[in-house]
Amino acid sequence: MFAKLPPLLQDYFEYFDTSPIMAVLLGVVIVVVGVALLRVALRLFLFFLLLLAIALVASYFIAGEERTNETLRRGAQEIGQQVDEGLEKGEKLLKDRYQEEK
Repeated sequence: MFAKLPPLLQDYFEYFDTSPIMAVLLGVVIVVVGVALLRVALRLFLFFLLLLAIALVASYFIAGEERTNETLRRGAQEIGQQVDEGLEKGEKLLKDRYQEEK
């Protein structure tokens, strides 16, 4: 059963066998730290999202609506092209790997 688990979890279970109370406390500390980091990450995400919204509104006032819309469309097209290229590369890699296994 433990053979399929990652080594870190195997070590944790061994630690749990030797000291269950400390293992549970370690688990609780890890969860608390994870939740705290998640809250910080969410706040940073919201902060940068707010900065993006402010920059977009400022661009409409400073550069004008047409220029801002044109820039956004061009950026979206470039991102779309990059995604398509990435998908093509991934598809090619998967086909190559599948053919190698045969």
